[in-house]
Amino acid sequence: MVRQLDFSTFDLKERIKEANPIEEVIGEVITLKKRGRVLVGAHHTHGSESGTSFNVDPQQGLNHCWNCGEGGDVFTWVMNTQSCSFPEALRILAQRAGIPLPEREPEERAKQEALWQERRELEKVFLEAARFYHSQLTPELKAWAFEKWGLLPETLDRYLVGFAPVDGAALKEHLKAKGFAPDLLKKTGLFVKAGSKGFVDFFQGRLIFPYWQSLPVEGGDGGGPAGGIACYFIGRQTEFTPDHPWEAGKYKKQLTHSEGHPYVSQAVANYYFYGEHSTRGLQDGSLFVTEGVADCLAALQVGLPAISPCTTSFSSATHERLLRLCAKARMVYLVNDSEESKAGEKGALATAEFLETNGVNARLVELPRPQGVDKVDLAEYLKDHSPEELRALTKEARTAWEIRLAALPVGKDGYNNFLVVQEFTKSILHSCPDEDRVEAFLEHHVKQKFGLKAQETDALLKEYRAARKSQEEREKEKAREEARKKALEAWKAAPIKQELLRYEWECDDNKTRPELAEKARICYNWLAANGGKFFCSETGEVWLCYQDTFYQVGNYRPFNALMFGLSDLNPATAEGRAIWEALQSLGYTLGQRVTIGGWLFTDRKNRSIYVNLQAGQLARIRPGEVAIIPNAVNEEGILLTNDPSFTPLEFQERADKRQAMRLLKQVVVDNLACPVYSRWFVTTWALTCFLMGFAGETLPLHRNSGASGEGKTWGARLISYLIYGQDMVGRGTDAANFSEGVRVPLLFEDNLEARNMTVEKRDFLLMVATGARKRKRDTKTPTGVIHEKPQALVMTTGIEPFYDQEILNRTYETEFNRHNYRNPAFVEVEAIDAITANRDRILSGFFYLLAQDVLPRLTEEQRRWKMWLAGKFPGWPKDRTNDYLATMMALFCAMRPYVDQLEAPWEEPSPWEDTEEAVFLSWVSTQYEAQEESGKETSEVVWFFEGLYREWRRYEKMRKEAEKVATRQIAVGEVPDMELGRDYFAENYRLEAREEYGRFTFLASPADLFTAYNLLCKNLNKRQIYSNARQLGQRINNDKELLEAKGWIVPDSSKPVRKSNATRYYLWERREEYQDDDVI
Repeated sequence: MVRQLDFSTFDLKERIKEANPIEEVIGEVITLKKRGRVLVGAHHTHGSESGTSFNVDPQQGLNHCWNCGEGGDVFTWVMNTQSCSFPEALRILAQRAGIPLPEREPEERAKQEALWQERRELEKVFLEAARFYHSQLTPELKAWAFEKWGLLPETLDRYLVGFAPVDGAALKEHLKAKGFAPDLLKKTGLFVKAGSKGFVDFFQGRLIFPYWQSLPVEGGDGGGPAGGIACYFIGRQTEFTPDHPWEAGKYKKQLTHSEGHPYVSQAVANYYFYGEHSTRGLQDGSLFVTEGVADCLAALQVGLPAISPCTTSFSSATHERLLRLCAKARMVYLVNDSEESKAGEKGALATAEFLETNGVNARLVELPRPQGVDKVDLAEYLKDHSPEELRALTKEARTAWEIRLAALPVGKDGYNNFLVVQEFTKSILHSCPDEDRVEAFLEHHVKQKFGLKAQETDALLKEYRAARKSQEEREKEKAREEARKKALEAWKAAPIKQELLRYEWECDDNKTRPELAEKARICYNWLAANGGKFFCSETGEVWLCYQDTFYQVGNYRPFNALMFGLSDLNPATAEGRAIWEALQSLGYTLGQRVTIGGWLFTDRKNRSIYVNLQAGQLARIRPGEVAIIPNAVNEEGILLTNDPSFTPLEFQERADKRQAMRLLKQVVVDNLACPVYSRWFVTTWALTCFLMGFAGETLPLHRNSGASGEGKTWGARLISYLIYGQDMVGRGTDAANFSEGVRVPLLFEDNLEARNMTVEKRDFLLMVATGARKRKRDTKTPTGVIHEKPQALVMTTGIEPFYDQEILNRTYETEFNRHNYRNPAFVEVEAIDAITANRDRILSGFFYLLAQDVLPRLTEEQRRWKMWLAGKFPGWPKDRTNDYLATMMALFCAMRPYVDQLEAPWEEPSPWEDTEEAVFLSWVSTQYEAQEESGKETSEVVWFFEGLYREWRRYEKMRKEAEKVATRQIAVGEVPDMELGRDYFAENYRLEAREEYGRFTFLASPADLFTAYNLLCKNLNKRQIYSNARQLGQRINNDKELLEAKGWIVPDSSKPVRKSNATRYYLWERREEYQDDDVI
């Protein structure tokens, strides 16, 4: 359906225009003097010699400068003087007049402003069209207009009455020649689409009457009219009008926007009255309302203000505009054609009654009709009569009530007369809200005509009051029903809001108070009846599936947005909070019980893996099969939530496993900048996330290490695009990491270094790696507490290895080296595009591999490789991760038969056979070596003891330099910046140290060690890891082997060298001599 324009918008423009008299607005800038009916002055920018070239016509609402040609209405004046657009001028004048502009959404406001601007452009076309039509008016047609209506040639010139040539393209070609764009011309309503002919002139062979909001100013170029605002056109049939069925009507109005004519602008309106411009100068005078446009123009010709609807009556849609136009008139005279048939009397009576009811004095003028004449209109009357004679007729004009009363018969039976008058009161007088006026009419007209008694008049007044009260109630009911109808229409896009409104109205009708619980039931029932399904988990979470999208019921943004759109409810309000809570309770009570997971879920009991494909579907992977099942509504009761981080996967039922593995190698594995076996290690570690539920409690972290620019982050990014379909590599807050760790299988922490790792980040990584649970308060559960377990792999990237031994023991590390292992054809964008294009095919084939090659013998393969690890690498530092590593090995064994060559195409094939055991030996050996190297370099305990030794050597070097100065072996200026002869090591670290026979030794208690640790951290501006002496002692015992590898002799805690009261002192020794120039 074509949206109709709200014409009240243009009415608003007219109201603003009337509230800003042009002479007042311009008078604020230019000094004006009265000259006849116009005001004159000098233009504010260029002036004039006479000082009178600038004219303002208050009645027409126009200004014009005869020097520069500038002119227009009050809006044009503001636009020119303030250099603003029409919408801005509208706002300026509205503010000046104190008229509030309606609040609109930005998008709607922009559309309306564009429509206003289009209207201004159309007005330019209308003015030029009026000039063209007038130029076609021949002397013969002028004579015909004078003979028929008495319209003088100067009147036709003044109002630019014209003629539309029969040539169907005359106006179109003229306007195109004037530079108007064809697209704009289509919108004017002056052209109609005529099949293969295209657009042709709408008016042909008709006399054209332009409707004027402001008349053109007389005295323009060549003495002709200039300026003026034409707003509409009507064409009167002539003898030249073509003989076509669509030309049969006497009058033909300009086209407007409709379903049949969608190309016409919505700014073209037919709600104008002919002669509106004449109402501006009423000043409490009389206004004539005529039936036809020629009648109106004939009245205007003799100086009588007049308007015409160009029909026998006014439609209800134009009543508001009619009231506004008549508001300034002291008296409104309706002058319809005087006909034998009285065809127009019914409409005129209805219009007069409408005006009287709304407080406007209205009278109906009856034109005298000579005997034998069927019809006399106002134009014909004024041909032979003067305006004074017409005004004399107005003295005899009657109100609508008087005319209707005159038509009532007076009988001899007083009772019947009373019944007649009673019906007249109830049917006619009751519509008037002014009781005083009704009472006066009963007293002075009705009572006299029917000879009623005083008590009968009083009875009629009571009858009026009863009828009035009944009508007011009906009007209130009608207004209420209309308001309700509009409200329902306004909330058409929010169906739950409509149901809530109906419920509230029902309560209002029954004088009861709406219940929030019932509102919640209305919401629940509507959702359930319109395809929504509610689900509840064991922990009390309530979910809604609506239009294939899942929403957690509660104060969550997606659910809030859904409900706001459907119901206009907001959880920020008390009502919204109560309804949200009730909806959760209803969902908990009535919803289907399900197991809820993220986009990936493993059911160990049933040996099944579920992947959310979104669009309401899951991929269920079981031993031997991959099936597509509905989300939530399945026999297992599995509901997986939608996650924006997971790009929906289009499962390909005919995917081939070999092709999938070939593509995996081509677009992911070969592009990882690390040794060949390490590439497969990284890829297999990531893909094992689909088997996490079968891989034990410890989920090893993975670290992409290497120098800057070696491809660490890009390696993570390739994995991210494979698993998620988008780039998820970045840094998350601690809270965000935990939240995501509960619902997604793989997290990324980019550029995470030991020096910037917070305690919270460390705790999170350990919690993920160890499979620990976090207790969380939740009042919605029976116990008030829930236990959440982040079950996700975490891939980190960084330059330095981690120093925390607990994290090291649970972290796999792969060193990236782009310079030695880079794909020579690697282009970042092309690599990402390749993964994106092939992701569906790769993962679909991978799902088949899981179902057919992995799950059927996963337990046996895990047991096999766990035993192999225990035999080959007993007690290796990362043995806690053996369950996951064995699962990786089982997965790799399943993938290997579908991969022709592990190496990349540009690499030389391995000289030895790539057996599975050879690959796994490389995997574990690489991790073993990285663990040992990282442990030596990153242990906090090793750092502490080696730091003390470095500090000792640094101070010893300074002390020896000081001794050389004392013996004058070097100049004083070459001495380091410290006082000569002082042992600063003992003073700064509270330890008595010495070096004898190549050994560095000191005696210290556990408390002395902790003090020295604190002082070393402070002096080197390093964050402390340990908070007490006992914690430091435990870490020393834990890293004993690392200390011994550095040459330290760690004393037996049961054999102190010395005791003093309860304090035990131990001797610490370092065997290797440290070079003098190797200091911190």
